[in-house]
Amino acid sequence: MLKIGIIGAGNMGRAHQRAIAAYGGRVVAVHDVIPEVAQKMATEIDAEVGTTSLETFFDRELDGVVVTT
Repeated sequence: MLKIGIIGAGNMGRAHQRAIAAYGGRVVAVHDVIPEVAQKMATEIDAEVGTTSLETFFDRELDGVVVTT
């Protein structure tokens, strides 16, 4: 299973998350400039982390990153 990070937790980030899940991948990290938005999406999709810190985001083992800003 591919472990993906998403930068941008708005509508496009959520659309990409659904597509990733449909193809058997898993979003494990969510980054957004608004802490509440990052954490809310992470909680809803059971990601390991929702953060505003790129260091924390990239601390995860990721196979790919989708930028949706």
